[in-house]
Amino acid sequence: MKEQSCSIDKAEFYVNDLFEMLELKGNNQRVFNQLVQILLKQTEKTIKENWKSIVFACEMPNGQMAGKLPKLQYIDNVFKNNAYEKNIQEHKQHKKEIADPGIINELYSLGKKLSNNEITRKEFDEAIRKISR
Repeated sequence: MKEQSCSIDKAEFYVNDLFEMLELKGNNQRVFNQLVQILLKQTEKTIKENWKSIVFACEMPNGQMAGKLPKLQYIDNVFKNNAYEKNIQEHKQHKKEIADPGIINELYSLGKKLSNNEITRKEFDEAIRKISR
């Protein structure tokens, strides 16, 4: 089951919170909307996992000047990199589930025996059926 993307209310909540933390005031509606659009593409779980990286990339206010957001491309890349890493982990896990190395080694040695005419094709097929069970 595919996870649902973040709701617009949650995305706006995150962005409002970030703007308040950085004391961003004035006409920032365009940046606000773009950041909300980036968050709407993500699941809420993904946002929670990566939010710390985004906050740490911001420049905090120093009393005289408001804080600064990282470039929106950086924020988008944080989510993309996380998705890439998850896909790699899932692939490795799936790869482990497919076959253990013992089966692969057995198949390799059977193929070698067949090519060296140590076993017949019929014996080879029977051995493969036994392994696949």
